[in-house]
Amino acid sequence: MCLDYIPNAEHASICFVTFDVCIHFYQLSSHVGGDPTVLWVSDQQDPFVPLPKNKLLLKVVEDREKIDAFLDKILTMHTFENKKQQSPYLCTGAAIIAAKHLIEDEGKHLQ
Repeated sequence: MCLDYIPNAEHASICFVTFDVCIHFYQLSSHVGGDPTVLWVSDQQDPFVPLPKNKLLLKVVEDREKIDAFLDKILTMHTFENKKQQSPYLCTGAAIIAAKHLIEDEGKHLQ
């Protein structure tokens, strides 16, 4: 899996964010294989991170099993059939801004 190629993985964190007409942040269950909580942010003018970073970010090495289980599960969560009636408009810019808010202070302690 691609997580094996992350430099300094013991210091790396990951968060899962998807988007369509809303931004979706995923808070993974505390046990492996549990259903994630999906937090929807529909404010495209002023996007925000819906929870504190420590509730969304996962440690790549420590949480590897949860990450792998989620990656298997997300394929069934976002199938073409589920999105058939979806609006053609996307909130790409708002999702990028929200992701920037999420990581803007990360890594400063490593400098």
